[in-house]
Amino acid sequence: MRVLLILLGLCSLIQTTTAQVSEYPDMLDIRGVPDSTKDPKPFAFFDLGAWHGYALPAQTKPECIGGFPVYTLTQDNGRWLSRGLARFSLSDETGLEYFNNNTEFESHYLPDRLIQIIQTKNPGIKVQIELTYLSDRTALISTQIINTSSKTILLNATWEGDLLLKNAAFKKTSNNSVQILFNKNGHCGNILFSKKAKITFSENQYKAQITHRINAGESLTHYHTESICFNKNELAKQINLAILAFENPEEIFHQNRKRWDEYLNKSLQGIQEEKQRQLAVKCVETLISNWRSPAGELLHSGLFPSWHYRGFQGFWAWDSWKHAAALAHFAPQLAKEQIRAMFDFQAADGMIPDCIFRDTFIEKHNWRDTKPPLAAWAVWEIYEQTQDLDFLKEIFPKLEKYHQWWYAYRDNDGNGLCEYGSTDGSLEAAKWESGMDNAVRFDSAQMRKNPKGGWSLNQESVDLNAFLAQEKHLLTQMEEALGESNNIYHLARWQQLNKKIQAAFYDADETWFFDIRLDNKIPIKVKGSEGWVPLFTLSASPQQAKQMIPHLLDPSQFGTYVPFPTLAANHPALQPEDGYWRGPVWIDQAYFAYKGLINYGYKTEATHLRNQLLNHAEGLLDSPLPICENYNPHTGKCLEARNFSWSAACLLLMLWE
Repeated sequence: MRVLLILLGLCSLIQTTTAQVSEYPDMLDIRGVPDSTKDPKPFAFFDLGAWHGYALPAQTKPECIGGFPVYTLTQDNGRWLSRGLARFSLSDETGLEYFNNNTEFESHYLPDRLIQIIQTKNPGIKVQIELTYLSDRTALISTQIINTSSKTILLNATWEGDLLLKNAAFKKTSNNSVQILFNKNGHCGNILFSKKAKITFSENQYKAQITHRINAGESLTHYHTESICFNKNELAKQINLAILAFENPEEIFHQNRKRWDEYLNKSLQGIQEEKQRQLAVKCVETLISNWRSPAGELLHSGLFPSWHYRGFQGFWAWDSWKHAAALAHFAPQLAKEQIRAMFDFQAADGMIPDCIFRDTFIEKHNWRDTKPPLAAWAVWEIYEQTQDLDFLKEIFPKLEKYHQWWYAYRDNDGNGLCEYGSTDGSLEAAKWESGMDNAVRFDSAQMRKNPKGGWSLNQESVDLNAFLAQEKHLLTQMEEALGESNNIYHLARWQQLNKKIQAAFYDADETWFFDIRLDNKIPIKVKGSEGWVPLFTLSASPQQAKQMIPHLLDPSQFGTYVPFPTLAANHPALQPEDGYWRGPVWIDQAYFAYKGLINYGYKTEATHLRNQLLNHAEGLLDSPLPICENYNPHTGKCLEARNFSWSAACLLLMLWE
């Protein structure tokens, strides 16, 4: 109750039209102090596309209270920079520290800010520290000191910082700030105080101190900013921005609160159950924390798959389409940016690369393959939410070009059914192009050179062609919205392709859709999640959909403890724990199945399986645990990357349906 009253009290300081943010503290647990630069345990809060984020100090480590551990994605694709760039403490005129093991301490993560509340008893002092983002390069921190005692107190307010990274160093500046230098790559940072402080330096540390006399019952508030930038020009702009913000810092907190209230109002609309509402908030927090603003090679904003998982510090094509489809509902401008970020790299022939990165000295853009064609689906989601014809007009010709690329470079025999493939002829990249890197259906696949360039697998994949059929339908709708006259062309091709899918890929004996061999059109009878994609794209006939339902409900196949595994649970190659695409439950595939069931009128079955997934997958409901890349279908155990964007995006799409 005490925590709730404190939070409500904080919210009353800022007048907003809603109180949504205050209702959802600590949906994710981001408490922890890193042991090293590579410590994977603590999670962090990011906002506004920032490239550095913050954890809350662990309550078990009182020596760390008053500061926020800092994680920066500017260094080696992610490192803990500091246990606190400006850790706050108080002492009396003799130097006696007030914060000790008897100090009462609370910390909370609200969607728009981090909060620390520190209280001492002798003398009675309350300190309230809040951190929010001023920009995509700068955090704003307020430190309010309240004298709750009955006498005037002389206090030394102190901020001190340390650095974990060996290639980083503090440097004294001529103004009221501390500069951070990264000797390895020329990146830089700054800590700027709103009031004049006495700043001293020692090896890899600094200390800033201000002395105050505070009367009984009175309070004062300090502000400082912490910036991490890619170059000195950026840093100069951030310092000017901070100086302006110091003129009315509470307005920054107010605007962030207002923005997040809007996010939550939109994302919670129509969700009635409180546990599901909490999950939706966690999903939004996950997505926004993975938001990165333009930097280096990345020309538009977009989302990482997971800021926390090394190797995922870039934008991937089909991840981006899923992110954008969810963002369209509560952050449509960011959704548009995510689409543009990938189309910035569209090749002259129409291809979109698999993934792109900020710094190609660390990782090269991957042009060996692309990813499944879901771009039109994402763009149409944005249009339906915004009715933005200008955006549709901007992207439509790019979508058409990308759609035509598949038939030019991934249809080996020219029969209108495409294959996954690669630009370099490698089997590895061709499997990557499916998005299901090590799926069992590709175990015996081989490569074939294509007449116009590129290479294909020697199998036509049902999910790829179903996605292409959906694109034809969506391109038809886009043409109609834009007033184009060619929509009949795409409509006819959509209907023809659906008939081909129903005839070529559906096995009447197994009542399931399978990939087929390129040469003899024999089905590759591996029952996997690709088989239900025609339900998602409305490519199956009603009778075929009806015949598939028993497989989806069968606990020995796809109706497992956590339903919708990517490989039927009774398949001998199932690897539920460490199989990646050989059995674990992926939330995007689960969404395709869930939406597919609804498409064909099986709402009851869809809801039953969705709720089973939500209740059994570790940490989704009634838990501060992070959202994961995939889950064990038998135990619900969280697998692979934490704080995973497309899982969060597709969970939202399921909750909204």
